[in-house]
Amino acid sequence: MKRKNGRKKEFHLFEHIKNLVHMLLVLSLLCITFRAVLCVDTGLYTGDFWIDMKNACFQAGINEIFTFIGAVGFVLFGITGIYEFLYLNGLQFLTPPAYIKIKEENYMKQAEKMMELYYQKDISFIREYEKERTDYLLQAIGIEEKQFHHINYEIVKSRVMPDKSIHALKQKAKVTVLQREFIVDQSKMFYTKKVYKKVDYFLNLYTAVYDPKLRSDMGMIMGTYLSLVLKEETTKIDYVVIPKGSNFLLGLETAGVLRRPVISVLNEERIFKDFFWDGEYDIKKKNNIVIVHDVLVTGKRIYESIEKLPQNSYNLLGIFSLVKYNHKDFHPLEDLQQHGISEKKVHSLLEVDEDLLKEVMDK
Repeated sequence: MKRKNGRKKEFHLFEHIKNLVHMLLVLSLLCITFRAVLCVDTGLYTGDFWIDMKNACFQAGINEIFTFIGAVGFVLFGITGIYEFLYLNGLQFLTPPAYIKIKEENYMKQAEKMMELYYQKDISFIREYEKERTDYLLQAIGIEEKQFHHINYEIVKSRVMPDKSIHALKQKAKVTVLQREFIVDQSKMFYTKKVYKKVDYFLNLYTAVYDPKLRSDMGMIMGTYLSLVLKEETTKIDYVVIPKGSNFLLGLETAGVLRRPVISVLNEERIFKDFFWDGEYDIKKKNNIVIVHDVLVTGKRIYESIEKLPQNSYNLLGIFSLVKYNHKDFHPLEDLQQHGISEKKVHSLLEVDEDLLKEVMDK
C-alpha cells in the first residue's frame, strides 16, 4: 500500500514538473515576443535582453502596446492549436497535464449536458407515446386493456393490501392515530389563538408522521384504503395530489406505497407564473388524480387546491382523507358540492368528533 502511495506521489510530482516546464516555455515565448515587438519595431534594440525589456516598458507607445496584444493573442492561439493537435493525435506525453485536465473536464460537462437533453427528450417521448406503446405491447401478448388493469390491480393488492376489508383497515387506523399524544386540547386556549375558533378538541396528525414507523404505517393504511375503494381504477392514477397546507409527509408516503408521482399544491407561485405546485405535472393532457389529505374539516383547502390546477388537465378519481372531523359548524361535503365536487368522490376512513376525542383524552 505504501509503495502504491509512493508511486502516486511521484506521478503527481512529475505532472507538476511538466506543467511548470510548459509554463516557463510559454512565459519565455511571450517575453521574446514582447522584446521583439516593443524594442525592434521602435528602434530601442541594444542586444542586451534585460535592458531592452526595461526600455520597452518605459518608452513604448500606444501603437506598440496594441501590436503586442495582437501578437500575444496570435502566440497563445498557436500554442493552444499545437496542444490540441498533440492531444487529439495521442501525443499526451508532450501536452501539459493541466491542459489535459481542462479538456477532460470540458468533455465531462458536455457529456452531462447531452445526457440531460437526451433524458428530457426521452422522458417527453415516453410520456407522449405511452398509451400507444402500452397498446402495442398488450396487442403483442394478446391481452386486452381491461385484463391488463385487472392484473395490475392484483399486483397492487398483493403488495399493499394485507387487510382484505375496509372494516379491518378502520380498526387498524383507530389503533394507529387515535392516541392521546395526537389530540390537542384547545378548550382552555384563548379564542384568538385558535385556527378553528369553535373547536375544543382537535386531532393533529402532523406530529404522528414525523415518527418513521408511524408514517410508514399511515402511508400503508392510506395506500390500502385507496386500493380498496378505487379497485382497478387504482392502476389508472397518474398523480397523487397533496392539497396546500396539508400533511405533506403522509401524501408522500401514500404515493410511495402506490408508486405514483406526487404533486404538492402551493399557496402561491414559486418560480413560474400560474404554476401553483411542486412536482413534474403534465398540463398538456388530462391526468387521473387523487387527493390525499389527513383530517377533513371544512373542505376549503381541498377545493382551493384543485382550483389551482389547470382546468382541463385533470380527472378527479377521488378525495381521500384518513379522518373526517364531524362538527355542527362545518359542512365539508356541502361546501365541496358547491364547488362542483360530488359527494361520491369524497372518502374518509375514520370519522371523529369532539366527544370521541375527549373520551380518548380522558382515558
